[in-house]
Amino acid sequence: MQADRLEQIRSELRRARETDRIHGAYLFCGEPGTGKRDLARWFASLLLCTSGNADPCGTCRACRMLASEASAPGH
Repeated sequence: MQADRLEQIRSELRRARETDRIHGAYLFCGEPGTGKRDLARWFASLLLCTSGNADPCGTCRACRMLASEASAPGH
């Protein structure tokens, strides 16, 4: 996925969180290697992060847990 398109999608997801308009499900689809899994993990971190920042902090318990699962073998 092109970096500018990826940032546009992240911006839209940030806005959904900020306006409390999170849908019940999201479908990340596209060609292999376009960043779907990374985007989905980033979005999960955004929703679960306890820092309240515009982006996941990477240091709270939820962010660390998601990061450790992302680096687990077989994922």
